Amino acid sequence: MAARSSSQRPPQRKPAVRPRDVFDLDALEKDGEVKPFAVRLGGKVFTLSDPMDEDWQDQVLIDMHDIEGSLKPLLGDQYAEFKKIRMPMWKMKILNDRMEAHYSQYYGTRGEGNASSGS
Repeated sequence: MAARSSSQRPPQRKPAVRPRDVFDLDALEKDGEVKPFAVRLGGKVFTLSDPMDEDWQDQVLIDMHDIEGSLKPLLGDQYAEFKKIRMPMWKMKILNDRMEAHYSQYYGTRGEGNASSGS
């Protein structure tokens, strides 16, 4: 007798999910508050949002290779005005470094997280 091909197998039914077995993302609250990161440029103060509050689909990373991708979502409505102000690249580099240092206090450095060590 020939073995059944995978196209002839009846579909596997998933077991019923009990309400207490559901990981409820809607009920989650953020632990602690992240101190805002603000900068002065051209005499105006710009306040950046917490990158972890941005939508996961925006994939906000503080990255010198994608300055616009880093700043635009964090500055939100302030971005257009921030972009109008001329700034030398060396200042942008320092801004990028300070942003990364600021947020790493709360979330750890990239690739490391802020988990405690096992020792």
